[in-house]
Amino acid sequence: MGPLTHLLSSGWTEAITFALVFGRAGGLMVSAPFWGSRVVPVVVRLWIAILLAIATYPIARAAAL
Repeated sequence: MGPLTHLLSSGWTEAITFALVFGRAGGLMVSAPFWGSRVVPVVVRLWIAILLAIATYPIARAAAL
């Protein structure tokens, strides 16, 4: 079993919760007036979405599966 498979099998609810938080942060980056414009490169928007997801993940409750 690879390390990613082991991580996902042991922390499945945490992985799903982070994916949901990242999806919400990514949607914010796409729809926000400044961040969604073509002035900001896609890589910068992606990194900001990742950092925003990491910052807000601790206050999100775990997904009930």
